[in-house]
Amino acid sequence: MHFLTILVAVGVAEVRAEQWVGLKALPLHDQRPVLLACLDTDQPESRGIVRRLNRIARSRTFRVLAVTDDDIERTRAFVSRTRAAFPVGASSDSFAEHAGGGTPSVRRFDTGAVAGTIVEAATLAELLPPVSITVEEVGQLADRGALLDIAMADYPKEQRMKAWRQLHAVLGESDPAEFVRIVDLAVDDEPNAWIRGRMRFDRARAAGENPQDNEPTELSKARAAYYAQPEAPKWVVHDVLFRWYDAMGIEDLRRLNERHLGSGHVDLLVRNVIISALMDREGCPGARALLMERLSHEQEREIRMGIAVALKQVCTVGDEEVAALLDRMALKEPFVLWTRTRMEDAAHKIRTGEGKSR
Repeated sequence: MHFLTILVAVGVAEVRAEQWVGLKALPLHDQRPVLLACLDTDQPESRGIVRRLNRIARSRTFRVLAVTDDDIERTRAFVSRTRAAFPVGASSDSFAEHAGGGTPSVRRFDTGAVAGTIVEAATLAELLPPVSITVEEVGQLADRGALLDIAMADYPKEQRMKAWRQLHAVLGESDPAEFVRIVDLAVDDEPNAWIRGRMRFDRARAAGENPQDNEPTELSKARAAYYAQPEAPKWVVHDVLFRWYDAMGIEDLRRLNERHLGSGHVDLLVRNVIISALMDREGCPGARALLMERLSHEQEREIRMGIAVALKQVCTVGDEEVAALLDRMALKEPFVLWTRTRMEDAAHKIRTGEGKSR
């Protein structure tokens, strides 16, 4: 068992682990306060908190350490996956002493505080250093490591998005296989659905898969046909529906939807207006049920995207049945840049209430 002694101004706390990953020489008289994290290498939440700890560690305001009771191989894989910027101790018998109520947990050791105090998530966020790089400056970086330090840490989403796009610009042609490997390692741990969508899209491009996400949708072609000849008699059902959908009940909308399940332009436009009509029925069980049914059967990707947005509007916060359906459909969705992203974003917001008015 290897002992790592945390020296504070007054008092000493020992942290023990069989092996340390990423441990370099620590100044013997380093008097900075210490953050000690207890992590589970299989836990998404533990991987998530490393993103925040990485920024704090690189700011050098605190000494950051972590321990886990997992073995050395799993710990090495965890450090590689998260790019942990601080030492992580494997098979630590200090883990149980400091983990408290579970993982991930963080303790802060200040002057003389041998036992340390629990740091809540909100408090940890307050310890983040100021953002020292602009989006434009991220776009000028060419070093892979520097870009990953931003992309895989708790920077604002705009900086992370730019870092991933710049990394694709740097590696997409010179080493596309490496870009694919990095995305595969990191994509599931990225908390923002829109960034995950861009990562998946650029990964497909790097892998030579020629993704079609930015090609015109069938619905957009239907709109173009409508605007080219808006007076044509074939549009009459669409025009009537557009004017009067507020007065139609759920069963009327359901029956109309069933009469327009084809791939023709009129059918697509009618189904799209029906989704708009359902989106306005917040808290309506019938609207929720019809949207869930249509999500599972809709063939047009832009309308699937609209259904995800409508479900976010109609459902109450915490509707796990709908959030789980969106997650399942997202996993099967071939259009990753917009449609899958909308589904994942809607599922997240239904679970958390983020971005909803109630």
